Formats: sequence, structure tokens, C-alpha cells
Amino acid sequence: MTSSDHITSVSTTRGDIVRVGQLYRDRRLDNVRTLRVDGLSGVGKYAKASCTVIRQNYRGETTHPMRTTTPSVARLVSSAFVLVTDDREQIAGVIAEHVVETITQGEDRAVLIDCSCGAEVAGTLGADDESFIGSTQRVMAAHIADMVAEATGRDGTR
Repeated sequence: MTSSDHITSVSTTRGDIVRVGQLYRDRRLDNVRTLRVDGLSGVGKYAKASCTVIRQNYRGETTHPMRTTTPSVARLVSSAFVLVTDDREQIAGVIAEHVVETITQGEDRAVLIDCSCGAEVAGTLGADDESFIGSTQRVMAAHIADMVAEATGRDGTR
């Protein structure tokens, strides 16, 4: 291995994979740290993770100490820590699937259709076209938010 080679993931003997960029949180009620994996070294049971403590909650106070720590990879995947999932990519994918098309029906009526699932929101254009567009788009946005919540198992209240 040369100095330009970088380890981006390590697999444990149990098959757990730790990757650079993942976040792990202490599994306890107080003095809970969130660790970001910045680097990995070693192999097997000797593998270590170079981490930065990006957040710490101690006795109700949250700080961002940005100090380093180097736990073993085996400890990170033990019951002492919880992998923090990042669902931004999944949410972006769900939103991208729900392309909305506007179909005008006559002079005073339009329908927004979610091309992914066929959901429709219809409305009548009034004197103020912006009020129709705005309210109809809000209803369609709520529909897409429901689809994101369904896909991620989250209700949006976190």
C-alpha cells in the first residue's frame, strides 16, 4: 500500500461494514456523542476508525466539540453505538420520481397530475390565477411529502 492509497471502508469479522463519512451515536441517555468517521486504518480486529466528535449532548446541553477520537471498528459496530442513517439521498430520489404535469382544461380549469402514481389535484382558475396555482401546488406538495414519508418510514415530525 502506498501513501496515496486510502481505505474507505472496513468489514468486520461479523460482516458489518464501516465507511468513511458514516455517523455513529452513543447508545446511552446522557453524554451522547455523534462521531463522524473521517478515516480508517488496519484490518480485521485491529481496524481503527479516526473519528471527529461533531456533536455532544451532556446534561441537556449540546455542544460541537470537533475533537478527535479513535475507537476500534469493532467497538463502533457493537451495542455501544448506533449507526445514524442519512436519508437525504433517498428523499431526493422519491421527490425526483414524482414529476408533476399541469394540464389545462378549458379556460378556467386545470389539473396537476403526479406522473409517478397518477394522483390528481384539480382546481378552477379564478380572477386571480396565482391563488389557484399556489393552493393547488400546496396540495400537490403535501401529496409528495406523504409519498416521501411513506418511502422513508418517517412522518416528517422529527
